[in-house]
Amino acid sequence: MSVLGDAMSGGGPSTKMQEFDPYFEKRRVHLDNLEAQLKGLLKALEGLIKERKDMGGAAFEFGESIEALAAAHSQSALAHNLTVLAGIQKKINDLNLKQAKHDINYLAATAEDYVRIIGSIRIAFASRAKYHRIWQLAEGNLQKKNDTLEKLRSASRTRSDKIAAMGTEIEEATKQVESTKRDFEEVSNRLRMELDRFDREKISAFAASLRGFLRSILETQKEVVALWQSYFEEAQSVESARE
Repeated sequence: MSVLGDAMSGGGPSTKMQEFDPYFEKRRVHLDNLEAQLKGLLKALEGLIKERKDMGGAAFEFGESIEALAAAHSQSALAHNLTVLAGIQKKINDLNLKQAKHDINYLAATAEDYVRIIGSIRIAFASRAKYHRIWQLAEGNLQKKNDTLEKLRSASRTRSDKIAAMGTEIEEATKQVESTKRDFEEVSNRLRMELDRFDREKISAFAASLRGFLRSILETQKEVVALWQSYFEEAQSVESARE
């Protein structure tokens, strides 16, 4: 996301202003909430990914133990069952590791990218506040010069050249007010366009990441069910043969 180009450079996230535009205030609150939700999601995903890896590791170790146990009963149907079970546990480990990668690729990476984008948008908001302050300082300077001109005009002995000089300063100050106001309005319009683009492109992309995340979970669970179903069928056949 291009954060408003050269006109926005120089602002810092600490710059504050009393927001007077309902659109920007609403967007700021929305971004605050979205950032908090994304950081909460990232924390939860971190725990989930760790849990998947731990579960996979536990399944693998269990499979190794079962495999060793099967070796001690190498000539029995039980040994065959244990060997199949050990293989399933190792495959479950692989599935958990694969799902952990999907969690990172589909959701965690996207959420981290969004948090970075929101940070850039905050800088853009701060830059807008900086331009607003420059405009307000120009307004204050113009007001002071107008007050000075009124005092000069009300004084009985003020020379006309002083009044003329102050008039010239006021003209320059007025141009400065108009220029800084245009700068502020331009920055505001560009920020508005970036925020609208964020809604159109990024929110849609995040929804796609969520759908990919859910599909990956569903596929993983289908594979786990298929593994246990195959084991159940094999165990049933062994039991039938014994009968």
